[in-house]
Amino acid sequence: MPWSICRQVERQAQLMGEMMERLGVDPLAAARRQHGTAFFQARTTCLMCRSISDCRRWVEGAPGAEHPSRFCPNMPFFESCLRH
Repeated sequence: MPWSICRQVERQAQLMGEMMERLGVDPLAAARRQHGTAFFQARTTCLMCRSISDCRRWVEGAPGAEHPSRFCPNMPFFESCLRH
């Protein structure tokens, strides 16, 4: 696997973690959902997502960035794992 692909996977994984943190997702709840398969599916969705620029802008708090509910296919999963 070329290093550029490895770096892209690493960046996407980091971005998902930052998104989860900013949204207030409980990482243990996310990891346990459906015995880990929901988290695996969300990670795969993130790796294939075409909204990287929108995601990065929101995570970084850029002015005018749209809320993830407008572009993130993982929002239902994230919302199901919010800290209470």
